[in-house]
Amino acid sequence: MPRILIPTEAPGGLDAPVSQHFGRAETFTIVDVEDGKIVHVEVVDNRGMHFGGGGRAVQVALSVGADIVISRGLGIRALFFLKNMGITVLTGNFNTVREAISAYLRGDLRSMEEEDVCMGGHHRSGFCDRGFPPFPY
Repeated sequence: MPRILIPTEAPGGLDAPVSQHFGRAETFTIVDVEDGKIVHVEVVDNRGMHFGGGGRAVQVALSVGADIVISRGLGIRALFFLKNMGITVLTGNFNTVREAISAYLRGDLRSMEEEDVCMGGHHRSGFCDRGFPPFPY
């Protein structure tokens, strides 16, 4: 049963918007799926400092036992740490947690790679400048 962590805007949950950037998310929605169905949902706060590589978001993923992170954007350090800890990082086209989970269950997400990471543009504009406009789009 994979445990999936998704960075979300408050208050989190299945219908919450997915945050534009992993480390700057207000909350993380954790979804357990089994046999193609959602069996458990919980929300945890992100009280970390993103700038300067505080690492809180990665710590949350590890502490809740996430197997998978689904994100619209994250930095190279977070991608490196997550992958090196054995956590799969996926991305795709979705707006809400429910849409992201549905895309995962359909096999419509792809592995996030180095060329997909945020390169600092989110610091100026409030979102990750990877070609995705701010939510909603």
